Amino acid sequence: MAFNQIVELVGPYQTCAPAATGCSTYTFTAIDAGVYNLDWKIQAPSIAQSGGKSGIIVQIINGTGPATLLTTAAGNTGGKLDILAAAGDEISFSLSSETAGDLESLNTVKATLAISSGV
Repeated sequence: MAFNQIVELVGPYQTCAPAATGCSTYTFTAIDAGVYNLDWKIQAPSIAQSGGKSGIIVQIINGTGPATLLTTAAGNTGGKLDILAAAGDEISFSLSSETAGDLESLNTVKATLAISSGV
């Protein structure tokens, strides 16, 4: 069965560690067992926008385990991860930051996440 979603996240809205309160998180449930492809692109403050360097961290967790599948270094601007999931697994994509410039308002950081399987 084909599975496709495109999601836009904004935030985080307060200083937080990965997956802590204040992070922006999107969770989806795997419909069928198989490989799921996650692609993301992040728009964050830059020096040109007087925001300094971004401290965005992406964390992807399979909540069924729970198991952390990926934690990026601070300043992440995009990436791709292919995961093997069982039917019913809950996969969370979380944005956090350790940089004040990323947290000025809810709309300072925007992430586009594309999720697909079976295509």
